[in-house]
Order: sequence, then structure tokens, then C-alpha cells
Amino acid sequence: MRRHKLILVAFLLVPLALRSDSPVQGPLKLLAEADRLALLYNWPGAAPRYAEAESLFAQAGDANNALAARLGLYMVNCRLWRLPRDQP
Repeated sequence: MRRHKLILVAFLLVPLALRSDSPVQGPLKLLAEADRLALLYNWPGAAPRYAEAESLFAQAGDANNALAARLGLYMVNCRLWRLPRDQP
């Protein structure tokens, strides 16, 4: 019985241990971090992450995620460069 459990655990854990990060995994994490920072209104922190994610996605040939990162960067830049409201 113990041997069966060991084999079952090995079959479940070995693929996780051997799994290497794909070339897109890093930029996806970077994009997720940029999105998290943008949701927290940390525009200066999100902007460089969006720019780097866009560059990495473009290098990997992932046009859809590159576009998502570019749109995130545009949104952040609009927030950063918004003109102050006129004071009465």
C-alpha cells in the first residue's frame, strides 16, 4: 500500500518538478504584476512593467499579449499625464 502511495505521489509531483517555464511564462507574470499595480493606482510602478512585457511578448511573437501590454501602457500613460483640473 505504501508503495502505491509513493508511486501516486511521484506521478503527481514529477511533472511539476520537471516543468520548465515557457518563454511566455515570464512576460505573463510581468503583465499580471503590471495589472495588479495598475488596479492599486500605482501608475509609475505599472508603466515599466507594461513596457517590458510588451517587448518580451513581441520578441516571443505573441501579438495578442503584446497588444494587451501596449493598451495597459497607454492607459497608465493617460493616467500619469492627465492634466490637473482647474482650481476655482
